[in-house]
Amino acid sequence: MAATTQKCRVLEKNKYWKEFESNRHQFFKILVGDFRNHLRVPKKFTENFREKLLGTIHRRGPSGFMWTVEVEKMFNHVVFQNGWPTFVEEHRLEKADLLVFRYIGNSAFNVVIFDSSGCVREGSYFVREHTNACSNDGCVLDKEDGEDCEDIIDLEKPHIQKRKIKKGRGRPSSKAVDADNRHQSKAREDKQPRAQKLANLLSRGKY
Repeated sequence: MAATTQKCRVLEKNKYWKEFESNRHQFFKILVGDFRNHLRVPKKFTENFREKLLGTIHRRGPSGFMWTVEVEKMFNHVVFQNGWPTFVEEHRLEKADLLVFRYIGNSAFNVVIFDSSGCVREGSYFVREHTNACSNDGCVLDKEDGEDCEDIIDLEKPHIQKRKIKKGRGRPSSKAVDADNRHQSKAREDKQPRAQKLANLLSRGKY
């Protein structure tokens, strides 16, 4: 692979920030310091991003819900301010969590949350599903019945609630299949016209 020159890197940077669509721009932040009250946007991002960042913007969490955050300037830095503490609290963010912010248009960012293990923070997909009914003895996410069920989640719209389907317990026995076939055959015979039934009986020598 040919080595890139300083001029190449300058051209790459200009092409990325000036010619790429805004929804291809993203940044990440590792939570340190006073992250619960405000969060700084990387300076390189604010200096090159073409869209307006100050004022009211929106954050879409992994659950699909939106949070409104005020963006202000503080000591020559652009920071998430009012509304950010609520986002932190409801997602139970902790020190060393890593958040990826991707611009999706209309003053909004999509946010993906990773914990210190390097994996997605699972609870971020269930924000606002928990209620006062949750306790150490139980959670609203528990299955409502004792059936062996599987949750089906629409990954495109994770905030829309799931439906449940029963898991299969292996292949049915041959006896069960035979019984079901006999039942279906009898049901088809019951639907036959009376004349057809009589003709079938005659052909079998029953009359």
